[in-house]
Amino acid sequence: MSAIPIIRLYGDNHERGLTHGRQAAQLIHHNWAVYKNTFRCEGGLDERDVLHQAEVWRRRIAHTHPEYAQAMNGVAAGSGLPELEVVALNVRYEILYSAFAREGMAKEECTTAAVLPERAQDTGTLLAENWDWLPQVYMVWLDEHRDGTHILGATEAGVVGAKLGLNSAGIALTVNGLLSHLDRWDNPGVPFHVRCYQVLGARTLREACEAAIQKPSPCSANFLLADPTTAVALEVAPNGNALIPPRGGVVVHTNHFLASAEIGVQQPLGDERRSTMHRLERTQHLLAGQDTWSGPSLVRVLCDHDGYPHSICRHPVPEVPPDRRYGTALSVVLDVRAGEVTYVAGPPCTKVFTRIALGEGLSNG
Repeated sequence: MSAIPIIRLYGDNHERGLTHGRQAAQLIHHNWAVYKNTFRCEGGLDERDVLHQAEVWRRRIAHTHPEYAQAMNGVAAGSGLPELEVVALNVRYEILYSAFAREGMAKEECTTAAVLPERAQDTGTLLAENWDWLPQVYMVWLDEHRDGTHILGATEAGVVGAKLGLNSAGIALTVNGLLSHLDRWDNPGVPFHVRCYQVLGARTLREACEAAIQKPSPCSANFLLADPTTAVALEVAPNGNALIPPRGGVVVHTNHFLASAEIGVQQPLGDERRSTMHRLERTQHLLAGQDTWSGPSLVRVLCDHDGYPHSICRHPVPEVPPDRRYGTALSVVLDVRAGEVTYVAGPPCTKVFTRIALGEGLSNG
């Protein structure tokens, strides 16, 4: 998918979901087919298992976060995909990551970085991410007006809200998948995508942090949060969380806990250990290599191939079966103060970035 469509959402929770579902219907049906195969091949789960887990989460979310449930209902009504299948897309993190943790089969994904204003050229905080996942999963940009807040973020078609992006209050979010020995799909608490939804609806960094670390968490994750003046990483696990502050004006995170001993978790990283450690160290090394950074110069970091195939810029490995080839599916730089996003769908090394700004159209950058 060379270009990512942008969907503008207005109205109440159900209306916004309805618009999402209608405008992305084909993409949503495609994503369900992709995930149904992934649940089976990667998680060892047949459709009955998946829909059972989705039903448990449907009831929980309807009780604890009715606004999110209303939006999911709208996506189902607009797309024509059955409600439980839409719910399964929205809790695919819990379904898959608990299976990954159980089997000790972490996936090679996601490098994030924040550059604070003291290290940025003539701007506020910058966030960058290579979101590494299944390239065949279709993404959409949501330009969403929700409760007086304007949000611009990327999500998988069919998933409510956004998993990375920024808002008109100056809050920005990028994410990393993490694994711990305590992750279970049926643990109590707030699922990953609901947390992302709440973070990007926040009006202050404090409120965003509270949304990210609200206890308990069914599965582990890292939330890299920022406002125009600062950034912080929040590692979340079922038994606790830890704050990773900036060092030298930057914050970098990949796919392992930096505070595992503090939280008290074990990490079933398997073969992913080499990749996540290398990407963390390489990103830190590159960011230490010059005094100040801009959005365009951060793109060079996202394009880095040192240590291939375990590099920051990830390419699917041909020897792996096509439906299990992970790579950089989305590469983004967020200018928090300007409310601007530049992105590439797929590995960023050979493509032209597209710019999106809050309240504006698209332009090439």
